[in-house]
Amino acid sequence: MRHLKKDVLRVLADGTPRSAGSIAVAVHFWPIRAMGTYLHRLRRYGLVCHLASRWRGGLWHITQAGTERLRWFERHPVIHLGLGVKGEDDDSHNAGLSLATSIVPTHF
Repeated sequence: MRHLKKDVLRVLADGTPRSAGSIAVAVHFWPIRAMGTYLHRLRRYGLVCHLASRWRGGLWHITQAGTERLRWFERHPVIHLGLGVKGEDDDSHNAGLSLATSIVPTHF
């Protein structure tokens, strides 16, 4: 999920607080409601902060640690293995779904 982390931090890098839903749409992440859970994980890592607001679920912004991690990601590019679902673009965060259908168990 390293590419998802990089994409989320890149969306927040402009300094504008965003809702979880708008971040999910910007990085093509579905189901959209799962983005809140993922952002809470990034908050535990200290990469994003949650701001209370009138918006349902609040707004999120990048921390200094998140900015530093994004710079590190930009110096160390993500290598995509081409495991995405057929017909979807390379930025899909559902990578690996088609891999599961091609694995045949050797014993039961």
